[in-house]
Order: sequence, then C-alpha cells, then structure tokens
Amino acid sequence: MEKASSKQNRHRLTHIEVMDPQDYKRFAEIGVIADAQVAGDFTHPNHWAEMIPFLGEERAYDLVPIKSLIESNALLTLSSDWNVSTYNPFVGIGNAISRAPQNITLEQAIASYTINSAYAMRQEQLVGSIENGKLADLIVLDGNLFDMTAAQIKQTQVVMTLLDGEIVYQR
Repeated sequence: MEKASSKQNRHRLTHIEVMDPQDYKRFAEIGVIADAQVAGDFTHPNHWAEMIPFLGEERAYDLVPIKSLIESNALLTLSSDWNVSTYNPFVGIGNAISRAPQNITLEQAIASYTINSAYAMRQEQLVGSIENGKLADLIVLDGNLFDMTAAQIKQTQVVMTLLDGEIVYQR
C-alpha cells in the first residue's frame, strides 16, 4: 500500500486486529485508512487472555488497537463484521468506548461510523455529517447517546430514518 499510495488514493486496510505497534503511525504517514470491527464480544478485553497461546501476552492484550491508531493520527473507520458479529452500529459504539485500554471517545466512535466512513467512500461532500448542501440522510434515536452509558448505547433504537430528507422508516 505504501508504494501504491500517493495520498490521492484512499486505501483502506480492513480487519485491523493484530498489529506491530511500530505500524500505528504508518497509517497516517502513508494515508491508509484503518478499518476495525469491535461489535463482536470476542474483541472485548475480557476475551484477550484466550489469545495468549496463539499471539503471546504482549500482542494478545492489544487486540484491535483503535485507541493507539487514533493517537497516532490514523483515520479510523468502524464497520460491522456481519455475520460474525452484529451489524448494529450502537453495539460497536458501546464497545468502542468501553474496551479499555483500547477504548476511544464517543465523539471518535461516532465519527468513525459516519464522516470517516463517508471519506473512505469519497462521499464526505454528500453524507457523513449534518451540513448545508449535504443529503439529509439521518436517523432519529430514542435517546441522546451523550447521556448514556456504554451498555445503554448498545440498546439504542432508531425511531425514524430519512433518506435525502424523505422519511423511509418510522416506528
């Protein structure tokens, strides 16, 4: 990817799980997007010890290093790993903010599912954030994520979906 990338491309490496810490900063340096999946329970730190026989202790306790990647200025996207884990982004967001020591902020998790993913698809001028001139592709939730715990976020429900400003789902 380093040789193929001119920073004009938007290469994305998906299924970021086991990495050499020296490679964290390379994502930002060469402009490669880091895509991770954290909705599966197996990515939570309480399962990391199970990987020691396969990866060794140091790497087993640093799986899916989303915090380290963000701290190294990598652009992070979060996505589902359907059908290995749920495609529900609220489960992924709840896990992303609670999987210490590799947890990220709620703002970072939301950006990783929205504007960062739009950027990866070369659609950041159309979708991914709420701004004048962008498509009104929006969801309305049953609560404010910023007032919830990680466990509550995982239970969040969509009450309305709009595509280009038109209601296509309403509970």
